[in-house]
Amino acid sequence: MTTIAELQSTMSPPAAKSATPTSADAQDRFLKLLVTQMQNQDPLNPMDNAEVTTQLAQLNTVTGIEQLNKTLGQMAASSSAQQSLQAAMLVSREVLVTGNQLNVSGQPVRFGVDLPQAVDGMTVDIADAKGNVVESFQTGAQSQGTTTLEWDGLDASGKSVPPGQYVISARANYGSTIVAPATLVSRTVQSVGSAADGSIQLQLSGAGSVGIADIKRFL
Repeated sequence: MTTIAELQSTMSPPAAKSATPTSADAQDRFLKLLVTQMQNQDPLNPMDNAEVTTQLAQLNTVTGIEQLNKTLGQMAASSSAQQSLQAAMLVSREVLVTGNQLNVSGQPVRFGVDLPQAVDGMTVDIADAKGNVVESFQTGAQSQGTTTLEWDGLDASGKSVPPGQYVISARANYGSTIVAPATLVSRTVQSVGSAADGSIQLQLSGAGSVGIADIKRFL
C-alpha cells in the first residue's frame, strides 16, 4: 500500500515548474490516490482500516505543520512591523551607548557608566583633546548596572571649558579591588531603519548606526 512518504514524493512538482504545491493540492491528490486504491484493491486482501487512518493522520500532520509555519511567519511579520513603529517613536530621544567622547557646547552633558557589580566608590576623569584632565570627581557607592551621570561643563576651577570634544574615563573599587567600568555617552536618535536581517537600526548623532540592542538606556 502506498505510504504518506510515497504520496509526498508523488506530489513533488517537476523540476521545470516553479509553483509550490499547497496543502489543499496535497489533500486533493492524496484523496484521489486513496479512492483509486480502494476501487482497485484486492478483494481477497482488502486495505487495512488502521493503515488508512494512519496515513490520514500523517497527512493532517503535514498540513498542520504547513499552517503553523504560515501562522508563525505572519506573527513574525506583525511583530517586526510593531517594533519598527515603536522604534520610530525614539527619533529625537537621547540614549546612552558605549563610548567615551563627550561633545561639549556650553551646556551640561549627560553620560553614564556600566558597572558589572556594585562598587564602594567610583572616580570619573574628564580630559581634553590633548589628554589633560580638566575635571575629576567622585560619585560614592554605586549599584550594579547602568548609572547615569551629568557634567556641568566646568573645569576644576569652576570655569566653563571651551566647546569641543572631551574624553571620559572611570575607575571604581569594591574593597581593595580596582576595576575600569565601561563608559557610556549620550547621543540623539536621528532616524530609524532596518538591517538586511530585519533587525532594527538606529542612526545616532555622532555615533553612526547601532542596533537597538546596543542601547544601554533611554534618557
